[in-house]
Amino acid sequence: MQSHFGWVDFAGENQRKMLDVVKLFREHDTRDELGIGTIRDAFSDYFFPGTSTIQTKVRYMLFIPWIYNMLEEKKVKYPEIEDRARAEEIKLIYALLEAGEYEGLIGRDARDKLIRLPSAIYWTGLESWGIRLFPGSRDQYHHTLTENYYRRRRSTSGQSKPNWDPGLPEPPEKLMEYAELNLRKEDAEYLVDRISCRQNDTLLYYLIDKGEDIDADFFWYLPVIKELPLKLQENIKHARNFSETIYGANLMYNYLLSKQVKNDSWIEGYKKGLESWFEVISFRWTDLKNWYNNLNNLWTSEALINARIPLSSRNFVDQWYDILFQQEKLDNILQSDKVEKLLKNREWRLKRDRARLLNARAREMWGGASGTIPLDYRWSTVKNIISDILNGLSGEESKIA
Repeated sequence: MQSHFGWVDFAGENQRKMLDVVKLFREHDTRDELGIGTIRDAFSDYFFPGTSTIQTKVRYMLFIPWIYNMLEEKKVKYPEIEDRARAEEIKLIYALLEAGEYEGLIGRDARDKLIRLPSAIYWTGLESWGIRLFPGSRDQYHHTLTENYYRRRRSTSGQSKPNWDPGLPEPPEKLMEYAELNLRKEDAEYLVDRISCRQNDTLLYYLIDKGEDIDADFFWYLPVIKELPLKLQENIKHARNFSETIYGANLMYNYLLSKQVKNDSWIEGYKKGLESWFEVISFRWTDLKNWYNNLNNLWTSEALINARIPLSSRNFVDQWYDILFQQEKLDNILQSDKVEKLLKNREWRLKRDRARLLNARAREMWGGASGTIPLDYRWSTVKNIISDILNGLSGEESKIA
């Protein structure tokens, strides 16, 4: 029988309740305390290939090849290329500052002392979108440039394989003197072309292609989701269910730590968060229980089937669900010895002597919150990327040509 996922869950009310939970811990962090990062990243890469949480503005997908094409035209060789490329990326910081760009500017504060350059942040994405044709690492690219120049000189056909997509739009004049983070229309059209050629079965592509409002805290709340191919809807449903249900384990981890350090304010805060979370999943209990009863569909979903998820991570998730879906009341979870044992064992396996639930000295360094934001699979970053592209397509571009 063909699987089918329904989306009727009184979305407006359920969405409001879930966002109320998020607001309780909005200022806290997203650290992966329970070792579910491989599952999170597999979903993220499936939906939004080429992205990462530390990316800011999508025009860096053009800045990097523009800089390297310029250096290749000048035949800059190894080992000079590394220093020259860094100098140009630092120069770009000042060109962006000259244009008054601050929001999304990488190196805004560090400037010349910047350690992680934009090229390092966007390198993988450049290949994923078909902009970088060289298949190796940035270091490998630097090392092979001299040989690459030699091959081009020796080529009689003039068809030596380029390192960057030949269709890349021309950079603006005086780019390294005055640069903007907004896309020109031609930039946006080029990026859409690359994504449609290389990633046209992904959520990233469909959201750009449909060009509809993407203002939602989680992408599964977008009305357009109901119009997507069934395969994609199925994986979105898995991602949503996993995010909303595993969130309770993270809140319980923080709740148990709060009890151990005897901080009444934190205890009350996490108890309130757990109450709101349990109300949310209770609202969807029938749907979630059916999902749990067919949990192998999660592990064999298209998003996860080829992911290298450690067996220990899968076992932890399975055990958490076995406990969760046998409960009818939150108090049973709060007072469950099985939950406490499961979380302690999981943290010990991951951290050994640094496990806070088992080591008083490790708890001394705890600031009261660890991993308290629900999984959104990079959505907070991807929303900005999509908005940049859609704004560029609509002509809301930079002030300069």
